[in-house]
Amino acid sequence: LLSRPDESNTFTGRIRALIGRDFSKPLPDFEWIAAELHTSPQTLRRRLKQENTSFQEIKDLLRRDMAIYYLGRPELSINDIASKVGFTEPSTFHRAFKKWTGVTPGAYREGERGNLPV
Repeated sequence: LLSRPDESNTFTGRIRALIGRDFSKPLPDFEWIAAELHTSPQTLRRRLKQENTSFQEIKDLLRRDMAIYYLGRPELSINDIASKVGFTEPSTFHRAFKKWTGVTPGAYREGERGNLPV
């Protein structure tokens, strides 16, 4: 049988699942995540390092992915998207998004519109 790669057996995948996609409430902290995974924080840090990532990077990539998803929904303002992905200040979201993607959220959204078929 062929199977597609499954992230659920990696710590990264398991952490992504625990964090979920709802950034309207505070994200779980690292100690809670470690406890849920039945490991110590030190061991979890070591395992994430072996997977070439960190807890902060996992959170940032989840937020980036959700922001990109929401930017494809024109009914949402960029300020609404900032809030939905857990930023209290839109300016902080703009800086983070530009760091993640190289472009501002507005420029990304305009680029997406340019790629849509007419």
